[in-house]
Amino acid sequence: MTETIDKFIAAVIQVLQAAEIEPDTDPIQTIERWLGIRDTMTYEGLTVEDCTPLSSAVYEATVQLLNLAWDPLEDASGNHAAIMNFRENALLESSLSPNDITLHQVWHGFLVTKWMIQWMEYNLASAANQDDRHLWVHLLRHDSKDHTLVKAFFVHLKELQILRSHMNAYTQDLRQNHPSSDMSSRLQQYQFVVQLTARLEEEWEEHMQHLEMILMALYRYADAAVRKLIRKLLGRMWHDFVHSGSSSGTSLRQENTQAASIALSLRLLRLILLGVSPESFDQNNLIYRQLITQHLMPLHKTNAVVLWRDQTPVIELYHEALTQCLATMIQKKSDWMELIMPSLLEELALTGNTSKQVLLLHEVETLLKLMTIVEAPPSWWTQLLRVTGGLMPSEHSRVAECSLQLFRNKTFSEMIEAHFDLSLSVILPALVRSEPSWNPTVRKMTCNVLYQLQQSNATRFESLCNKLFSGVATNPTIVPPSSHVASTESIARQLPVAPEVPQKLSLKASMGTWRPPAPSAKASIPKSASIAAQSAHQDNRSQPPSTVTGVAPWAVRSSNKGRSQPPSTITGVAPWAISSSKQHPKRSSEQMNPFLSREETRDDHNNSATLHSKGLDYVKQYMDKIKPPDSSHDGMSDWSRQQLAETPTLLPSLKFHDLVFGHELGSGAFSVVKYARLIDRTKTRSSWAEYAVKIISTEKIREMSYETSVQREIAVLRLLSHPGIARLVSSFRFREGAYMVLEYASRGDLHSVLREHGSMDHDSCRFIIGEVAAALDSIHSIGLVYADLKPENIVITESGHVKLTDYGACRPFTAEARLKVASISKNLLKNLRDGDWQSGHQVAGAAVDDATEMAQESSGTEVNEDVSGDDIRIEGTTAYLPPEVVLGAIPTPAADSWALGCVMYQCLSGRPPLLDSDEHTTRQKIVTFHEGSSSGTVDALFIDSHGAGIQDEARELITRLLERNPARRPSMGEIASFEFFSGCNIFTLHRQSAHALNVGSVGPKPDAQWARRQMSSIWSPQPMAYNIAMPDDNLGFERKTDDYLTPFAEGDEASGSFTPFATSGPIGLAKLTEGGSRS
Repeated sequence: MTETIDKFIAAVIQVLQAAEIEPDTDPIQTIERWLGIRDTMTYEGLTVEDCTPLSSAVYEATVQLLNLAWDPLEDASGNHAAIMNFRENALLESSLSPNDITLHQVWHGFLVTKWMIQWMEYNLASAANQDDRHLWVHLLRHDSKDHTLVKAFFVHLKELQILRSHMNAYTQDLRQNHPSSDMSSRLQQYQFVVQLTARLEEEWEEHMQHLEMILMALYRYADAAVRKLIRKLLGRMWHDFVHSGSSSGTSLRQENTQAASIALSLRLLRLILLGVSPESFDQNNLIYRQLITQHLMPLHKTNAVVLWRDQTPVIELYHEALTQCLATMIQKKSDWMELIMPSLLEELALTGNTSKQVLLLHEVETLLKLMTIVEAPPSWWTQLLRVTGGLMPSEHSRVAECSLQLFRNKTFSEMIEAHFDLSLSVILPALVRSEPSWNPTVRKMTCNVLYQLQQSNATRFESLCNKLFSGVATNPTIVPPSSHVASTESIARQLPVAPEVPQKLSLKASMGTWRPPAPSAKASIPKSASIAAQSAHQDNRSQPPSTVTGVAPWAVRSSNKGRSQPPSTITGVAPWAISSSKQHPKRSSEQMNPFLSREETRDDHNNSATLHSKGLDYVKQYMDKIKPPDSSHDGMSDWSRQQLAETPTLLPSLKFHDLVFGHELGSGAFSVVKYARLIDRTKTRSSWAEYAVKIISTEKIREMSYETSVQREIAVLRLLSHPGIARLVSSFRFREGAYMVLEYASRGDLHSVLREHGSMDHDSCRFIIGEVAAALDSIHSIGLVYADLKPENIVITESGHVKLTDYGACRPFTAEARLKVASISKNLLKNLRDGDWQSGHQVAGAAVDDATEMAQESSGTEVNEDVSGDDIRIEGTTAYLPPEVVLGAIPTPAADSWALGCVMYQCLSGRPPLLDSDEHTTRQKIVTFHEGSSSGTVDALFIDSHGAGIQDEARELITRLLERNPARRPSMGEIASFEFFSGCNIFTLHRQSAHALNVGSVGPKPDAQWARRQMSSIWSPQPMAYNIAMPDDNLGFERKTDDYLTPFAEGDEASGSFTPFATSGPIGLAKLTEGGSRS
């Protein structure tokens, strides 16, 4: 270990000497000061910028340093085991204190990676050519002929799994090392380990980002020979991962780290594929076919989990990048779908890991979006129906939900409609089960899907229901047909043959040691005996239990007098295997086999018209059975109706454990907002009330001196009750956080609507501005000013009505309001009630419940008139601030009027009226507005293409709202009398049905300056949508100012294969050198 450190220090000194820098007692500190990483205020020596351009000796020494840090092997027979031992135990054997430990101090690979990132940011200039200025241009030029630097970097990538594994071992060792049996000491040790783990985790994430930047730069600035080498190294990395002997799992407590570098390697691959032309795909068809079959599809096969207790599949760590690669290949060449989808469906059918099934279903749905509807179904369509149909009745609710989610996929639904009979013959039996799902959400989704199919083609739906379920409807002892078999012989011929049952699931294996009892002489029946007699004899025998396949062994017949037997039912037990009972009459052949063709049963059906519709009646009865109880006739949920009530529905006794938390909706400097549902055991999960919960870190607000602001925000919310407010329904403390439970708006915010559609028509704008004005009027009426009106803070509820949210900037502007807010907010955080379910009744002097507090606050109860602690910091968004506030005035209701004018203009034009390229210019534009400067007057807003279509009534209101003199701006009450709101009472809009938000005349501008934020997504237990947009899709592909995430233009490396030249042994430098740089 000491020898390795000495070699590393010597390599650092060599770099400094090449740059003519004299190292001090600590060469590492010297080189970091030279690179500008450490504080250079007291450093009087030269920096890397001072030494530009650098000599070749500097780059040669840097290459040697990187080789040593990323792969310290010197030859093929080097001390690989000893060096790996050093790396594995670097943390455990380090002499550093855990308080001082960092990954950069114990692993040289981490340290030099940090240095390279700092160096890359300088973008050193040594020639006129822009590309020639990049650091990696120089390093690759000074690399050896065998490209040892490139190979050493990939050795480091390969060893990330080992480094990660022993970082976890280090923290586990600290957890188990309890210095004392004292409970207080043990708690301190635990808290220390948690903080240390968080710090190391942050370092790890930073290192992964740095490696990705280096990997992208390495490929971008490499020549064709090096690019071909990188392709092979990528293939070797994937090959080793797929064929790893321990890929099947890991120990109960140890994290599986094998996929540490797979995700970033796949992100590199995607940028490579984005640069490949369709013509190159055709010319090098074999290369990319092998990439799919030998690498990308095998990456789906791992069934390992990251940590056993969490059951997170390893594939989840890189699944999004993997899906993006496959999607890119399909987008470039649609024929690849025929190669990818069958293999994906096969893996989906074979895996038994529930979480992995969900991911693969999500991948199927994502790839289906890229498919074009054709007249003839693709070869894998029936396979898709069988596999997904087999998962729809799953008892694992996430799997069932994700498979049912496919019906929301536009392509899947269109394919169902295009091939209705074929599709429903497989899907319908999976949807109409013998017994409904235990899960309420699955039942609801199933009901919606059946209704959707019925509405799609009512005639064909009725016909197929009658064909599939008439026998079930007339004889309740017959269970519905299985989703894994065709319903008619004609459909069956179109479907692939079912795979052979594995031996471990065979009837013989399932029978075990059981054998039928030998017939006695008395019980023997002559061969000439009738079939009825044999059946009677069979009834008198005790039958063995069913096997694991669900099919009783005695139900198997070698032949059936030349007639093929009908398929088994959804339970796996064939109808004809059910023994006859004396209590039930013998069924006819038609009843015993409800799946006979129409020709075989035509005579009977002609005699009974009612029988012909009983299959549809059976399905309708099933739909009624699984349909969730409707709480209303208007389709609104209970909590949506509560959001429109004049007063909020409070939850005075709400506890932390009464809520189920989900997706993060937003975050700030000291808080995070999460989506949550209120648990109600009497209702289905989809009927649980939705809330937005703001979780405030009390420790952080103390550090940032924001206690006064937070307490004021909670106090303000307790005073507000208008339906146009995202109202506070409960608040409590839990551990180190203060929880604010607010009404939730499931349809996102106005900013997201405008970002997607550009603008809205005048009727939609009238509805939005009217409801916002009514909410602002209620705020002003109690002496408060909102002070931060913008589209991001206008949210849209499930019912379509809007609410104002985020009251961090809300301030009292009257003396009475100041006293009331001050009295409510005094010691508010300290006195919040305990939200722990274990807390019993409140002790004397403790905080009262929310209902009592809010009642006291609304009645004006004053506790203390001291307002000296009021926070005078002004908050708001620059683009919506009026001139007087920009110049330093305190916001008043007139400031809200100005902001309302800005929002109204943005609704009709698609952009804010006074937003500029940066905040300083925007402020200058606002201050000089109406002064005849270059920024123009309010009339100039209606001249350009954005504002030209705004109607006169709307122009009049916007002009008055954007009046420079605050005294001349209309109040919210005066706004209601303007011609724009003629025939509309803005104060009763919340009692009416919401107006649909229709698109206006101005289209969306994806690259607009104001489009900075995307819509918050509702939490779902299913994976979030993957971004598979192409680079020419401005709406979806994220462009960076730096080019490390832009696609690579393909060059002479196009013929380079991804098949590795070495497929066994360690991926060390010597082993890679064996293959050289062969293409």
